[in-house]
Amino acid sequence: MEIIEGAAIRLAEDLAVVRSGQDEHGLEPGPHDDLATDAFATALVDAYQQTLSPGYVTRLGISLGAVVQLMELVGAKRAETANGHRWGLVQRHFHAVATAIAPNYPDRVGELPSLHLAVTPTSPIARFDMVAQAASRAGVLRLADAAAWVGELTQSLPELSNEDLAAGELFELDVLPTI
Repeated sequence: MEIIEGAAIRLAEDLAVVRSGQDEHGLEPGPHDDLATDAFATALVDAYQQTLSPGYVTRLGISLGAVVQLMELVGAKRAETANGHRWGLVQRHFHAVATAIAPNYPDRVGELPSLHLAVTPTSPIARFDMVAQAASRAGVLRLADAAAWVGELTQSLPELSNEDLAAGELFELDVLPTI
């Protein structure tokens, strides 16, 4: 749960920077209302590639893909609480970004030494100004709310049991690196 929580917090923090750019620094919001689409993910990845190293971006994409897989497993095993629109929005956002960076991320999770990037704040040299100009204000607010909700929810969810993990049909957790 800590990985999902950390990734959701990371996303909420990134969106706070985007919101600051729009609200406090006069950056004109962009056209993307749904920040979980392939089109927005492409704009986000373009912004990352402006300043972040290709290796960093690739590892981030694979890491976020691993978070998607964990969210699928938790959503299936804790459907009574880890489900719904906000959970799905965050999961779809991570999936779109992971797919834009590393379309074959499910096959590459084992390449990672850890999931550290999924829970570490985005490098401050990232072009958040470009992200702010790609995302609508409403889209930013919706995804920020969803990310904060997922971060809080995961703190209260019971950990998955070994039986839950063993029954995971999504991927082999024994090759999944830890943070």
